[in-house]
Amino acid sequence: MILYHVISSYQLLNAMVHSIKQSEKSTVVLSQWLPEKFPNYRDLEYFFDKIVVADGSYAFLHSQEDTTAYYQSLLGDIKLYSEIYVWGAHYSFGVWIAQKEIPFNYCEDASGVLSRPYVLEEIEKDNGLKGKYYNTIKKLGLYDGTAKSAEKNICNLSAQQQEFQTFKELIDFNVMQELRLLPEENREKILGFFLPNRETIKIRENATVLLTQHFANLGILTFEEQVLIYQMLIDYFFEGRALTLKPHPDDIMYYGQLFPEAQVIRQKFPSEFIPFILEPEPRCMATISSTAIYNLRGTYAETFELDTRYEKDFLMTHRYYVALFLAKELKLNVVCIRANELLAKQLSNTLGEGAPNVMNNKTDVHRSCLFLIDNVTEDG
Repeated sequence: MILYHVISSYQLLNAMVHSIKQSEKSTVVLSQWLPEKFPNYRDLEYFFDKIVVADGSYAFLHSQEDTTAYYQSLLGDIKLYSEIYVWGAHYSFGVWIAQKEIPFNYCEDASGVLSRPYVLEEIEKDNGLKGKYYNTIKKLGLYDGTAKSAEKNICNLSAQQQEFQTFKELIDFNVMQELRLLPEENREKILGFFLPNRETIKIRENATVLLTQHFANLGILTFEEQVLIYQMLIDYFFEGRALTLKPHPDDIMYYGQLFPEAQVIRQKFPSEFIPFILEPEPRCMATISSTAIYNLRGTYAETFELDTRYEKDFLMTHRYYVALFLAKELKLNVVCIRANELLAKQLSNTLGEGAPNVMNNKTDVHRSCLFLIDNVTEDG
């Protein structure tokens, strides 16, 4: 029997697609948060032979001995499972299985995150209960897939950073591609689980679809800062566009009031479903730092991305814009020194003809340039 463990909607989607292609029987362990999101979770019996709901924080509140007894009561003898696939390994089940050195397959938390463990680490190191166990989780190798008993790393290879390397066996699993390859009946079953009232969502022609992140829920930004970061983003980059917002399933922001000219998709579903349910096809897929963008790259005419650094730098947007505007007027290119190069490039793209070329300080510069420096007191 195969054992799957999942924490999020995206991870559940991956496990469903993976399981439906296997001939062996399977068990899925759901965090207690997923049945709250999906009251129809018993419908997962179409994909898994057994459904187990477990406390995702159990190991952080109990001794190792009690945790072992807990999982044995839920799953029986762990040695009876031929393969174990763990998404959300930095939660209770992954911590337990790594501490017991039980062989398992480490599955990346979200697309592209295997090569970007800092995305998870930044969220968790100062975050309540998980923050207290941050050093333990990191030492166990549960952010980057280096756990001693992790035999394979399962990830979307095309979404990883170019310089990415790992000493584990890599298995490529691109859930978007796998979803497309499924027989239509199976794909519709998966779509129907997340969207019981299955229907096509109509959007405007040539729309830009903005994928949001639930910054406030994750403790990355305050609620007020989340309002401001999206106001800043839309004012600078999407003014005058036909804009559709697709909130993260856990994002509770009142976008309809903030941006009355935009369409807000109210249905909650993984962003990987967008190609199957939005009509007409969007022109552009955009985000600040939603990892779903890595699965959707290449699907649409345009892709707009910033990154997790913008979560810290967004208040500097005005200053960056002024600097780039001056560079354009002075007909100078811009060299970034300890500055947010991606933000500068995206802002330069909004300036139209004559916009400055944005480079970094590693570029061999032969002409007069304007230097964009974030921290003048830092050495280097």
